[in-house]
Amino acid sequence: VLLSVLGYALYLVTMSQLKIGRMKGLLLTFYVFLFGGILLFIGIGTVSQLQPISEWHTAGNLILLALIPTVVSNLALVRAVKSIGSTLASVLGAMEPVTAVCVGIFLFGEAFTTSIGVGIALIIAAVMVIILKSAFSSVYLQFFNQVSSLSVLFHDKKYVADIHPDTTL
Repeated sequence: VLLSVLGYALYLVTMSQLKIGRMKGLLLTFYVFLFGGILLFIGIGTVSQLQPISEWHTAGNLILLALIPTVVSNLALVRAVKSIGSTLASVLGAMEPVTAVCVGIFLFGEAFTTSIGVGIALIIAAVMVIILKSAFSSVYLQFFNQVSSLSVLFHDKKYVADIHPDTTL
């Protein structure tokens, strides 16, 4: 799981920083899936064996499950990173499990347990901390810029000469 998170973070950051961020979304999605598929089959080959799909409708469902939600969400992610940047896209992406849980509860009648509630609260708290930290740092920078402009004003040579007449400028 840790390697998956690290790979996802590297993908988000490098996509917005390198030339691959200027690729068309569909082409970038193709290369991401190609690379991911190669790594998946290498990993499966070292850990276990693939089991054959027993029925055709199961194969069709697996193909649709692989294509529709995965491709659509990855294309949306590529567009989001290009539009709003990797940091904000990852913050909004952190809300994805909350959305999935809400869909499961309201549409499919899944039970709402204490652990699910705690998980949702932790995710929302983490997103709020990131948003507030960003807002606080921008307010801090504005304050620091105002203070530094005041210090430049007070260190004006005329002001210093008026306060300390014996100082040579």
